[in-house]
Amino acid sequence: MRVSQSVTVVFGALIIMVALFINSLRGLSLFDAMMYVSTLLQMPILVPLFFGMFIKKTPDWAAWATLAVGMFVSYLVSFVITPDVIANLLGLENGFTSVRQQTLP
Repeated sequence: MRVSQSVTVVFGALIIMVALFINSLRGLSLFDAMMYVSTLLQMPILVPLFFGMFIKKTPDWAAWATLAVGMFVSYLVSFVITPDVIANLLGLENGFTSVRQQTLP
């Protein structure tokens, strides 16, 4: 009984802290924050789910390891390896998203 009460208090405090953090993001709406969270979590969750439907004999740790590696790769691609980083590595002057104004003859 005490364990469930303490877990409830911890989860309640965690939910309040996340709500205060989202409230502090002035330039980011709740919709945008939920889009970021869903893109970071959906693919790492879907990969073990998809393979689990077809491959039945897997070790117990396989799903959690796939989820952890998938979340790490998702974070890496979303926040570390940006299009600007790739453009700098390739030596592109304008980057990938530059728009050139063209005049028609």
